[in-house]
Amino acid sequence: MLRTAGILLGCLGLLTFGLPCFYSVRNFGSAVGLFLSALILLLSLRWESFCRGTEMLGQHRAGRLLLGLVCAIFIAGAFLAVLTSVCIFGAAVRQPSENATGIVLGCQVKGTRPSLSLQRRLDCAYDWLCSHPEASCVLSGGQGPDEEITEALCMYRDLTARGIDPSRLYMEDRSTSTVENIAFSMKLIRDEGLPQELAVITNEYHEYRALHIAESMGISAGAVPTRTAAWLLPTFYVREQCGILYEWLRTFRLPF
Repeated sequence: MLRTAGILLGCLGLLTFGLPCFYSVRNFGSAVGLFLSALILLLSLRWESFCRGTEMLGQHRAGRLLLGLVCAIFIAGAFLAVLTSVCIFGAAVRQPSENATGIVLGCQVKGTRPSLSLQRRLDCAYDWLCSHPEASCVLSGGQGPDEEITEALCMYRDLTARGIDPSRLYMEDRSTSTVENIAFSMKLIRDEGLPQELAVITNEYHEYRALHIAESMGISAGAVPTRTAAWLLPTFYVREQCGILYEWLRTFRLPF
């Protein structure tokens, strides 16, 4: 029964993390998800051999230490996965103030058109700008090596084409990471004399890390999250969990 469940879980994981790769969505989350899924599938297919191997290791002191280390790593990984998930869900419901300045965090541009994830952020930004007619918004994102225009310009074209007043939009077109998104946008906000609390518009899984970065810079921020397409969420979610761990190490700031 356990072997069958493992085989099904491994195959499902390979499909879940492999499908986005066929649509040019490849990142660290894809690699981690595919590796773990393949490992589960391999162990399930070789379950009897795996059980015999662990029994043999358990007969030796070094083997028991190795098994203990593997178990400790597994438990620590599971704990961190739960902890980062709690942080992600908690940040996504943290509301910004009514007079905050919006900031749309950049995402991949395909040629001159927004990717699916960026389009969802733009849809969310449009709704937020319509419901906050006095607010301004920074469009933050530079130009990647496979992009024909900057992410900021792509966002500007999309929102102005829908009727958003160009005077409400500010382009920050140099950033290449979330840290730079926040830092460069804040400099622009201060230079323009805009309200310095942020309403961060990005995918729900990305809100915690963005707000964590803002807070590490002494910036007050709240979340305006958009939902991620279900078939892309696992890949980006796993990548984001790894990104959160890196951010904790980079800033030496834990959520507790």
